[in-house]
Amino acid sequence: MICGGPAGSLYGTTATTTYDRTLIISLKNLLRSVCVIDTLRGKISVTVPTEVTTLQFDDLEASTVQIAGILQVALRGVEGQPPNVNVDFEF
Repeated sequence: MICGGPAGSLYGTTATTTYDRTLIISLKNLLRSVCVIDTLRGKISVTVPTEVTTLQFDDLEASTVQIAGILQVALRGVEGQPPNVNVDFEF
């Protein structure tokens, strides 16, 4: 079972975004003779960003483009008013 997803608020004076993902591995019937597992060891590989670039769109209007280095983000459509804005973008 996999749970979680993006969470956070991008509206206001402070932008905070987090991501939580939980993976549950069922061990039922895997070790029939064992009633309790004291320690479970393993390895996990995690990809983390090495650089974060912030782009700020002062006017939320379609066809607005922001460029930072090799990154280009274009707003394709904007619906609603803050704090409830739906943004369609391309990068």
